[in-house]
Amino acid sequence: MRRHQTGPMRRCIGCRQSFPQNELIRFTARGPVITADQERKNDGRGFYLCRNEECLETAFKRKAFERICRSAINREVLRDVVMTAIGDN
Repeated sequence: MRRHQTGPMRRCIGCRQSFPQNELIRFTARGPVITADQERKNDGRGFYLCRNEECLETAFKRKAFERICRSAINREVLRDVVMTAIGDN
């Protein structure tokens, strides 16, 4: 059971569990281009992902990125962006 956290809660697109916003990595999608949004201020469709590779794989299996971006995604490029963001945190 989680303790009550102050601040906004966000849902991971991989595991679909809610966490405090600061525990997740935000990404933005502008068409097929996805970038890590460390400052949480970029324009575009925003989504959140846990800081682990399992949630990334689950999101791929569920085709969550394609749904969010509304277009085909290059998985290798996206994997590089996500793994770099996970490694930076």
